[in-house]
Amino acid sequence: MSLVLHAVVFVASIGVMIEELVAERFVASYLGNSLCPWASVTSIVLGGISLANWWGGGLAGMSSPPAENLMAPVFLHSVR
Repeated sequence: MSLVLHAVVFVASIGVMIEELVAERFVASYLGNSLCPWASVTSIVLGGISLANWWGGGLAGMSSPPAENLMAPVFLHSVR
């Protein structure tokens, strides 16, 4: 794999970790700073990562995915 791809994955992982810590700070103001809020935020983040990996693996496993058909909903959702 290229160095650029590794850098993109590294920066994206840092972004997810930062969002996880910020989410914990928001949840801690309502539920307190104990193990349960940390575990719930971590499990939601890991569940989202797992779902995205499963979906992306399904797209990558297609024989010849039409790129314009896959990206059209994403583009239309981002324009709104």
